[in-house]
Amino acid sequence: MIVTFYNGSKTKEAWNPDSPEFIDGWKPEMLEVECKGLTVTYGSILRLFGVPYKDGDFWRLDIDKDGFVQIDDVYYGDWSCK
Repeated sequence: MIVTFYNGSKTKEAWNPDSPEFIDGWKPEMLEVECKGLTVTYGSILRLFGVPYKDGDFWRLDIDKDGFVQIDDVYYGDWSCK
């Protein structure tokens, strides 16, 4: 399965219309991750299983209180899998 993280930006201020960093429309950052499965726990923890470049049983990604997933200093507002 491929998990695509999209609508990402290096700062959360890209979503704030009162900020000079605001990006009107879709944010430019995107990342695709191949994995064998995923779970979402308590609506705030995303676990990707079988990710080739991560150690351990799964790769844990926290969904913060604003709904963003942060990966390598990029905040992603949306994700999907196929």
